[in-house]
Amino acid sequence: MSESRHIDPVVLAMVMAIVTPIVIVYMHQKRAPSRSRQTASTGPLPPSQRGFLPYVGVALTFLKDINAFLDKKRTEHPNDGPFRFLVAGKWWSVVYATEDIKLVLNGKESELSFLKGFEELMEGLLPKAFTFVPRHHFFLPLFREGNMEWFCRLLAAEVEIQVPLLFRLPAYAHDTLKRPVQSLSTPSMHENASSNLIDLFETCRHVVMRLNLRVLLGPRILQDGLYGQYYAAFDTIDPEKGLVDTMTSLLLGPKKKEEAWATLREITRQVLEHYEEKESDARGGGYRNDGTMKAQGAQEQQEPPECVLDLLVRQSNVPLDVEEVAGDVFAFVLAAFTNTYAVLAWSLWELAGNPEVRERFLAECGRLQQQKEREQREHHPRPPQSRGRGESYPEEKLLERNNETVTSFLAVVDGCKVARAIIEEVIRLHTPGLFFRKVVAPSGILLSTGHQVPVGDFLAFSARYIHTSPALHTNPDRFDIERHLMEREKKRADLSALQWGGGRHPCLGARFAVMEMVMIMRRIYQDGNVSRVTEMIETHKGQLGTSDKPVRPVYVALERAV
Repeated sequence: MSESRHIDPVVLAMVMAIVTPIVIVYMHQKRAPSRSRQTASTGPLPPSQRGFLPYVGVALTFLKDINAFLDKKRTEHPNDGPFRFLVAGKWWSVVYATEDIKLVLNGKESELSFLKGFEELMEGLLPKAFTFVPRHHFFLPLFREGNMEWFCRLLAAEVEIQVPLLFRLPAYAHDTLKRPVQSLSTPSMHENASSNLIDLFETCRHVVMRLNLRVLLGPRILQDGLYGQYYAAFDTIDPEKGLVDTMTSLLLGPKKKEEAWATLREITRQVLEHYEEKESDARGGGYRNDGTMKAQGAQEQQEPPECVLDLLVRQSNVPLDVEEVAGDVFAFVLAAFTNTYAVLAWSLWELAGNPEVRERFLAECGRLQQQKEREQREHHPRPPQSRGRGESYPEEKLLERNNETVTSFLAVVDGCKVARAIIEEVIRLHTPGLFFRKVVAPSGILLSTGHQVPVGDFLAFSARYIHTSPALHTNPDRFDIERHLMEREKKRADLSALQWGGGRHPCLGARFAVMEMVMIMRRIYQDGNVSRVTEMIETHKGQLGTSDKPVRPVYVALERAV
C-alpha cells in the first residue's frame, strides 16, 4: 500500500504569500485604466443607491497601510509632492504633515508650518479651506439635547445588561457574544469563576457593536440570531482588513460583498416593518392612498421609543426607504463603532497599567454621581408634560415609568474631566496616522514643494507625526493624562484629537462616543478589575481610523470583585 503524500502547510503558506500579491498587483494594473475611466464618469449616486455607501468603504480601504508607502516615497523621492490617486470618482491627495503649505484664500497667500502654525491652521484657516463629507439625516435626531438624554438612558440600561456578561462568559468571550441574547442570560461554565480571560479588542468590538445596534434597531436585533448574521455580513464589508485582503475581495470576490449587503438590508427590513406596523396600530391604521401615514389617534402614546429607528418612524409621515435606512445604519455603525471599540480597548489596557489613574477616574465618577443625586433630591422634577411623537423625549418622562431616582447620566459624563483626558491621551498615544479633509478653497492648496492640490480633493495628513512630536508634547511616548488637564498644556493637547475635527467642524459623534466609553469602563470596574495578560502589543502602523489595531490577540483577565 503506497504512502499518501501531503503538502507541507508551511510551504504552501509561503508559496501563497509570494504568489498572491503578484497576481493581485498584476490584475489590478491590468484593470486600472478601464476602472479609472468608469469611476471618473460615475457622478453622484442615484437616490436608490445612496444608502449603502459602497464607495466610502472602498475609499477608506485604499487609504489603509498607506503610511508605509509614504515613508518610502518621502525617503526616495522627497520632492515629488503629494501622492494622488482616484477612487470611485474621487481624487485623494496624501501628504506628510511635516511639509509647509500655502493656503490661497481670497487672493492672499498664507504660509504655515504644520509644526509651528498648526494651532492657527486648525482654529482659523482650516474651516475656510476644508469641510467634512455631509452626514446623513439618520444621525441628526441623536444630537438634539432632549433626544441625547433619552439616548443616554437607553444606552446606560443596555450597558447594565451587556457588561456583567463579560465576567461570566467562557474564555474568548467575543465568540460567545455572537449568540442570541436569550442564551447569554443562562449560566455559563464560568459562572463561579473568580476571573475570566478575554480577547480585549475583539470582545470590545462585539460589546460596542451590540450596544450600537441595540440603540439603533431595538432589542430584536439581539434576538433570534439576527446579531450573529448582521455581524458576519458587516465583517465581510467592513474595510478594517488589510490592503491585500481588500484587493483580493474587490478583484476576486465581489459577489460575497453583494450577498453580505443583501443580508444587512433584509435584517433592516424586518426591523423596520416591525416598527412601522407598531406605529400604524398606534395611529389607527396604515397609510393613505398617496403613501402618507394617517394622522395619529386622539390617545397619545406614553411609551418612549425603543430605539432610534422607532423614533424616526414616529417622526415620519411616509414609509422610510429600506435601502437608505440600511445604508445609514451601516454608516453609523462604521463611524461610531470602528474607532470607539479600539479606543475603549486601549483605555482599559492603559488603566490596567496605571492603577493611580484608574482610581482617579472612579473617584471622579462616584463624586459626580453623588452630587447629581443630591441635586435631584433637593429639586424635585417637574411633572411630565404631554408631548407629540415628533418631539424630544425628556428625562422625567422616561423615569416616570420606572419610578427611579432622577439622575442625569449625561451631566455626569460631560463633567468627568479625567475620563475625557484618558480617552484623548489614548487617541494621541495610539493614533494610526491619517486624518483627512475635503478641500473646498476655490484656489485649492499650494504646497511648499510647488505642487497644487485642487479644490475637491480629499487631502490626508499624517496625524501620527503631530501626536508624537517632541516639539508639541513633553515625553510623547509616555501615557500622561495631565497634558490634557493643565491649562497651559491644553491648547497643544487639543491637537491629540485631530480625528474628532477642528475649528468649526467637530465630530458630531464625539460626545456620544465618550459617553459610551465612560459608561462601559465605569460598569466594568463596578464588577471587578482588569489586569494585563499579554505583555507586549504589536500594531499595524498604516491603518486609517482613530486608534491603532493590534496584529495579534491581546488578552486581559477580568477579575471579579470579592
